[in-house]
Amino acid sequence: YFRTESCYRCVVIHEKHINVLQYKETYCSLPSEQPRLEDLCLQISGDALLYSMFRLETPPVPCPFRGSFTFTYSRGHGECDYPVSTADPCTDESRMLFKFKACASVITSESREERLTCLASWKEGSTRYLVGKMEHKGTKTDDDKFRCFVYDRMQDNTGFRIAQSGDATCDGLFSAIEGSRTMKLTRIRHPHGKCHFPNWISAADRWRTLDTSWTYVFSDPITSFHVYNSTSEGLQTRAVCNSVDQATDDATRFVVQTTSLCKTGFVCMKVHRRTQQIMEIQQGLMTSRSSDACTSVYFDSRTSLFTTLTSSAPSTGECPLVGRYMIHSPQPQMDRFVSDGLEDNVCSEHLESGCRAIDRLEFLSECSSERRAKSFQCHGSWKENGTYYLIASALRTRRRYCIVSCSCSSRETKQSVCGSEYEEGSLDQIELS
Repeated sequence: YFRTESCYRCVVIHEKHINVLQYKETYCSLPSEQPRLEDLCLQISGDALLYSMFRLETPPVPCPFRGSFTFTYSRGHGECDYPVSTADPCTDESRMLFKFKACASVITSESREERLTCLASWKEGSTRYLVGKMEHKGTKTDDDKFRCFVYDRMQDNTGFRIAQSGDATCDGLFSAIEGSRTMKLTRIRHPHGKCHFPNWISAADRWRTLDTSWTYVFSDPITSFHVYNSTSEGLQTRAVCNSVDQATDDATRFVVQTTSLCKTGFVCMKVHRRTQQIMEIQQGLMTSRSSDACTSVYFDSRTSLFTTLTSSAPSTGECPLVGRYMIHSPQPQMDRFVSDGLEDNVCSEHLESGCRAIDRLEFLSECSSERRAKSFQCHGSWKENGTYYLIASALRTRRRYCIVSCSCSSRETKQSVCGSEYEEGSLDQIELS
């Protein structure tokens, strides 16, 4: 009973997917007619309008189209097939990025990017349906974004045919060749593993940044890697080795094809071997052409930041600069780090390396009231341009730190020492003798 219209309707609702309801309804019947439910529902005709209801704020589902594609499309005024458009998967398997190209001979074609988020899929007989959000710069409301699709596979399994609705409904969409917009997707056969990353990188290990925010997982064989962020959900970057640009005993420069969120392109990446279980990575800017990735426009090793990675469980090793050192400073620099904010300012501060144990490094703060120590286990070190770099973990917390030391005559250190992820808990600058 519809109170606003003072009449009865029969409404038939079908759940197509947990995120999609569809319904049809009859015309209004006046209360004076006192219709029976069965009689009223028989009035729904086969060509009655089909209304769609899409659940809001729901988790997306995996898209049925996997991999990268080229595609042509039509809005009813001719097929736009040159230049060819492209569709690439995002790192999240529920999203794809469609890059539409404009064709000079097709008046309704235009260049723009649209991101598809898949929300539901189901099958009716031989017809496969998909509901998703198609978002671009012009979309503002949910009515602008929600679209229904019918799709089927090509007979030779080389791609898909897709028909898209013109509004936020599935009404009038019956086949993959008739719709407000139709597309023909052809799968791109990307040759994976054109080259290998250094064989000293263990695919069995998970490589982590010092603050553990990022995890790098390499494939076996070592032709690709995935990057995960521990503070957000899921995969953040997918990278495949495309070519080796330069190689030495301690460093190799690669061109890698990467997908970060919904952006795909080529990046120059330089991998530095510091120890068997410690490496540093420099990355350039993304470009659409592999031949441009390692040019000075997109990559400069002198200014590119370093990301320091250690294996998930690095072994301990000998600490550098073995000995006991006095820390010289006008103000006690280690109070915050070692003494947890002692109010006693009459303190002497020392550093001991390899004294108690070959793999032990300790910062000592001796004050009139008490003595405090911060102990580390050394995992590996290296020397570069007169500067020592040490990766160590605090014994009680197991947090990892980058500790840098250089001679008093040379205070210059490389940009973003030991990567850009170690800043929390970094040490103050001190002088030793």
